[in-house]
Amino acid sequence: MRFLASLVVATVMLVAGPAAAQAAWSNFKSADYGFSVDLPGEPAVTHPPIEGTVDTAQFTVAGDSEAFMIMIVQLAPNETSVAGALDSFLDGVVAGAGGQQTSREPTSVSGKDARKAAIDFPNGAKGDAVATIHGDRAYIAIGMRAPDADAAGVERMVRSFRLIG
Repeated sequence: MRFLASLVVATVMLVAGPAAAQAAWSNFKSADYGFSVDLPGEPAVTHPPIEGTVDTAQFTVAGDSEAFMIMIVQLAPNETSVAGALDSFLDGVVAGAGGQQTSREPTSVSGKDARKAAIDFPNGAKGDAVATIHGDRAYIAIGMRAPDADAAGVERMVRSFRLIG
């Protein structure tokens, strides 16, 4: 899952740079990609090309000291059935960003097997993530914050992530 590296690194860099103040929090839903999540503003949506995938979507919101990203990657038909695919997906995102995972625990998202992780990033940012696989799509929601920023927003985003449809 090394292909996710540049996408995650770019999002981590958002935490370190200047950005506009965040809007009020609201629940964002994407019927096309089958998820909902609380975010502090309307996300920018991109579809970065990733080798070996059919479709990708990245939803990002960046504020003064936080950045939030939801990434959806459509996997090859046989890739989701591989034992350990969920852990490999999360490992690839963390390694690709040069992050250091400080904890990981099994959890569930909308009744699906998931993993929640805490991550330290090279630029000093702290992050929480939740990853799951549903059908042929891998989902990861990552909230990142500057080291001195309150963790409440990041925790809210990760906790609110749901699959819909």
